[in-house]
Amino acid sequence: MASATAGSGTAMAAGVAGGTAAGFGNVAATAALTSMASAATVSAINNKGNLGAVVKETFSWDSLKGYMTAAG
Repeated sequence: MASATAGSGTAMAAGVAGGTAAGFGNVAATAALTSMASAATVSAINNKGNLGAVVKETFSWDSLKGYMTAAG
């Protein structure tokens, strides 16, 4: 049988809060990476497979700002 000791509630609450923060971080990272992958795919189609143009377009300053906006 598990028992709680003095202060364990605080440790448990900190663990839950840490899990929530990590969860939001994962959601934000997933949103940014999904946005980047989608942009690269569309760019590859639009540029007929020209990888130099795809990289330039995918990592442009405006594109990077858009990915961060998607991350929230």
